Formats: sequence, C-alpha cells, structure tokens
Amino acid sequence: MTRTSEHVPTSGISRRTFCKGAAVLGIWGGLASFGLTSCAPHEAAESAAAGGWKAGTYTAEVTGHNAPYTVSVTFSDNAITGMAHGMDGAGGDFGKPHGLMTGLILPYTMLYLGPRPVYSGVARSIGLAGDGEALCRGLVEYIWKLYDEIEMPKTLREAGIPEQEYLARIPAYVERSMGDYNIILAPKDPTREELEELYRQIYYGI
Repeated sequence: MTRTSEHVPTSGISRRTFCKGAAVLGIWGGLASFGLTSCAPHEAAESAAAGGWKAGTYTAEVTGHNAPYTVSVTFSDNAITGMAHGMDGAGGDFGKPHGLMTGLILPYTMLYLGPRPVYSGVARSIGLAGDGEALCRGLVEYIWKLYDEIEMPKTLREAGIPEQEYLARIPAYVERSMGDYNIILAPKDPTREELEELYRQIYYGI
C-alpha cells in the first residue's frame, strides 16, 4: 500500500508535525546538529487534506556531529486516539484515573479531528449510516450512550472536578498540550484557542 510520491521541500512540512517529531537525535558522544534538507512522504491517506496534514512516512537528511544521518518518522491516519492522552492534565491534578480521563476526553477529540476514515469504518460496523460527518457524530453519540449505560461521566464537571480550580488551570494545560507529542502528532494542528475551547468543552459538555 506504500507508494512513492513527489519530492516535497521541507518548507511544505509543518514544523510541529515533522520537525518536532524528529527534532532531537541522541548520538553517541553528543547531540546531532540538524540540517533538514528534504522530506518526502511515501504514503497518502484518504483524509490527507484535513487540516493540511498528510499521513505517511517522512524522511529527511540530517547532519550529525560525526556523520550524515537519515531520519524517518511515520504519521498514521488511524493512530489518532493519542490526542485524548495529551489532554489529560486534570487527572493528575485532581486525583482521577488516567483511563477514566482519556475515555471521557476521547469523544470530544473525535469530534474535533473528525470526520476520519477510521471513524467511518467503526461507525458502519455498528450499523450507522451517512456521510463522514454524520458517521463521526453518530459514533460519538453511541459512545456517550454507552457511558450512560455504565454510569460513566461524560464531562469533567460530572466527574466531580471543581469548576473554578479547573478553569484557572486551563492556560497551563494548553501550554503543556502544545508541547505534548500526542498533540503534536495528531492529524490536525490545533491552535491555542482551539485547545482552550476543547478544554472547556470537556468540562461543560457540548
């Protein structure tokens, strides 16, 4: 399924999706000094246009302390649950289990990232129909219905996290998320404003 595509200059690659993904390479005897000269994606996904992000393997030549190196980083279109992990700042602050927190956050990040082929595939497998937007929304509603059945909270407020203390921490959570690789390698490149809105959504719901 891998196919070679045209050479793409480094200037066409998001700094956050590639450079931060392979910014530091530890080399025996010291750190590499990078000189990214080129980058070529070898695999295009169905949703490549979303947010300017393209799934695939990216390679770049770099100049190390002792010799040239080639760095390859793969960004997968279906490895997109990590954004919820990167947004669990409140769990540690308020004594909530990480599994509970990421499960609670996941539907909100799905709505932000969607529609995606992987979401559509899962939605169809449980009998849902429609276009990508409808399938994504339907899958999230299915998940929330399941949460109701197992009495799992769907918002941080329902989880018992105090409102004002949480809201006061949102700027710090946003700052932390901007440097978290689960966010950096997400299929979309969120702005600070988008992350702040997501943090509010997971507290109050939508």
